[in-house]
Amino acid sequence: MSIFQVVCFFLAMILIYMLTKVIIERNENAISMVKILGYENKEIASLYLISTTWFVLISAIITAFAGVWALSGIWVAYMNKMDGWLPVHFGAVDYIWIIGITFGAYLVVMLLDFFRIKRIPMDEALKNVE
Repeated sequence: MSIFQVVCFFLAMILIYMLTKVIIERNENAISMVKILGYENKEIASLYLISTTWFVLISAIITAFAGVWALSGIWVAYMNKMDGWLPVHFGAVDYIWIIGITFGAYLVVMLLDFFRIKRIPMDEALKNVE
């Protein structure tokens, strides 16, 4: 099952990367303006990334329980069609592991997003004045 954990890590990383990419691209002009006003990259990253951190953590907790519930139901339906029976059991460590994989993927993406914020030029806001 370790290969499944690696695949889940990369799928979570791709999904979170796509979502945070949209957030940063939509706010690129505002990030550039904030840089002009003298904020440092660390402060800007905390404005845009810390708010998503709470959302990812709460979502990871909710989806861990929902995923285990759905997998347990699917497993029971699958085992009813078989001649034998293998029970499914998820312990507390499994929930922590699921949340940890998701949050670990988010931390990798957050690091990539921090470098993306650093690369946004200050003159971007001045070029796109409407």
